[in-house]
Amino acid sequence: MRDALSMFDRLSSFSEGKLTYASVLENLNVLDYDYFFKVTDALLTENLSDGLQLLDQILKKGFEGDDFILGLCEHFRNLLFCKDANTLALMELSENLKQKYNEQSSLASADFLVNCLNLGNQCDVQYKQSKNKRLTVELTLIKMCYVNSVLTVEADSSKKKLSEVKEKSEVRSPKSEVKTEEKISVVSEPVVEKPVTRNPQPVTSAKSRKVLTLDSLNDLDD
Repeated sequence: MRDALSMFDRLSSFSEGKLTYASVLENLNVLDYDYFFKVTDALLTENLSDGLQLLDQILKKGFEGDDFILGLCEHFRNLLFCKDANTLALMELSENLKQKYNEQSSLASADFLVNCLNLGNQCDVQYKQSKNKRLTVELTLIKMCYVNSVLTVEADSSKKKLSEVKEKSEVRSPKSEVKTEEKISVVSEPVVEKPVTRNPQPVTSAKSRKVLTLDSLNDLDD
């Protein structure tokens, strides 16, 4: 409470007794929510020039690029939470600000917000190691600006692949049936055994045969 009163006294002294929202933000060096709403509108409409101009205004006010990226990621997080009534309770904001978040969250898809959060996280990790920090932030904004276009292209390509796969399966199916019928017909054919050639027994002529008669038997008895 004491810190709040001392801050109030300083702000009133700096603003000569006329406290306004703009003067408080200027004296406290706080980045306003309106900047993030404007940047998000520019990204949703793929208006890259407005997004880069807003970034330039923020940097000229003395804010660092990583502060802007972190604030923008928090803004995307709030928009994502507005899509569910259960997560909406986690946002500690005023009712007017929640209403603004609800209006903008209805324009942004969940895929767009998740992809932008991923890009912002990558920028935050690479920011400290980057030699050109402003370029790193600008490249992240460029990628965010065309997230919706990339998502639509990927969706169209996946639909084309699915349709091609279906067409190929429909074309292959009658051929496979014909092949199965041919296989079945081949299997159903009877197996013809080759005749086994046997050695013929020698046929004796009638002359070589000895015919036994009664007279010959009597001769044998004599």
